[in-house]
Amino acid sequence: MKCEKQSTSQLKTNMAKFLLAYRNTPHSTTGESPSVLFLGRPLRTRLDLVKPDLQMKVMNRQIDQAGRKGHSPTRQLSIGQTVMARNYSGKDKWLPGIVRAQTGPLSYEIKVGPNRIWRRHIDQLRACSVKVNDQSDDTAEPHPELGETDQNIAPAEEIVAEPDIELATNPPVVQQEEAGRATTGSGQRYPTRSHQPPE
Repeated sequence: MKCEKQSTSQLKTNMAKFLLAYRNTPHSTTGESPSVLFLGRPLRTRLDLVKPDLQMKVMNRQIDQAGRKGHSPTRQLSIGQTVMARNYSGKDKWLPGIVRAQTGPLSYEIKVGPNRIWRRHIDQLRACSVKVNDQSDDTAEPHPELGETDQNIAPAEEIVAEPDIELATNPPVVQQEEAGRATTGSGQRYPTRSHQPPE
């Protein structure tokens, strides 16, 4: 009885190993393995543990390609360095920030505000020598490269007062409009709709 139990378990193990190898082997007709066609990826085997890490391979190739492109060395930014980061959401195209971390061979995390952290490619960053206030952006002075921001904008009270001045300077026009309304005989601008209750 022990022989029968061991032989059936050994048969199941051997069958599972065979099916795993079959499902990972590329087919001659399709050129892909059944696991890739079914799951979109190959199954993980012991051989995958021997292979080099794919992420390191991709990073090394990106570094090589960046070095070959334009025959220029890859720019490096250090953590804590002040940079100008490309802004895609506001009216200012570049905002000052501080490099927090390097997330990839060419990508960095930039702190541009007290609670704002952006991830930017090195092509979207410019090194600068301007000091950035790390505590809060509300009390920071305007950046010289960005220009003046709030000095040319009028306060809200002055903007509200302008329509009153225009109405006071043009009283004949208002009187003519009122006279035109009186001649039509209708006090309403739009016709009224007759409403009937539902049946």
